[in-house]
This record gives sequence, C-alpha cells and structure tokens, in this order.
Amino acid sequence: MTSEAALRTSLIYLLALVLMLHGVAHVRAEEGISAAPAFKPQRYDESYVYLHDPARRSDYFDPIKYIPLTEERNVYLSIGGDARLRCEYFHNPSWGAAPQDNDGYWLQRYLVHRDLHITAWFRAFAQFQSALINDRVGGPRPTDKDILELHQGLSTGGLRSAMRMP
Repeated sequence: MTSEAALRTSLIYLLALVLMLHGVAHVRAEEGISAAPAFKPQRYDESYVYLHDPARRSDYFDPIKYIPLTEERNVYLSIGGDARLRCEYFHNPSWGAAPQDNDGYWLQRYLVHRDLHITAWFRAFAQFQSALINDRVGGPRPTDKDILELHQGLSTGGLRSAMRMP
C-alpha cells in the first residue's frame, strides 16, 4: 500500500470515528442527559469529581475519568489522553534545492495522563508524550521525534481553606 493510499484510509477511519462520536453526543442531548464541562487547554485544570454521582455520567469515557479507589469515593484516579495527527506536504521546499517529497508525511503526537486525588489534601498529576513522524524524505528533524517523555508533572498538598486559622 502506498503512502497516499494509507493516508486516504486513515482519513476515512478518522472521519468515521468523528461522525460516530458526534452521533452519540447528539442522542445523549436528545435524551436530556446534561453535558459535561468543556475540556480545558491544560489537562491538569480539569476536574472530574462531579462524576462521583453516577447519574451525571453521560460520556463513553466517564468510567476512566473517575475511578474511585476507596469505598468512601474520596480517593480517585482519572485517566485520559489525546492524539494529535497532522499531515504535511510542501511543494518545492527551499525553491527546489531541498529533497523533494511527492506525497507528504505524518506528524503524530500522543499524550496520556493520570491524575490521582487522595482526598482534598493531596493530588499527583503526570502527563507523558510521544512524538513520531512517518514518511518524511530526509528523516525526522530534531523536534519531530521523541519516543517517550514526561511532558508535565505536578503534585499539590495542603490544608483545606476551611481549616485555616482566622
């Protein structure tokens, strides 16, 4: 299979997935299920504590966004991720002096994260990333390929504001 055929096949699968997810969201809206809060630009800003109530679960991925680890449900784990795919094609880069590419190449960036909440007192967040490139004439540039790295990590802890002294 040529790169062009592989690209077409990938785009068809991606379009089918988007249409399927759009249909699921549309049906849920018609059934009166409330929409979840919008995704935030930084994943560590998202909070899925509202999923403590099973009646508020409306998304296919809600079971991994809020995984209770204790019977009291005050310790929970949230898992998520996203894929960022981009196809690039340049006609006559560097005015034809650079190596020529007839069918473009794929840039891929995959991110997965986990967010552990241990009561309201402690939280640990980590996000990992993998950046890949396929079919680029001349191979990957230094910024195109990174097999696996810790992209972001943080932990917070402290007393609740209600327990502060006046």
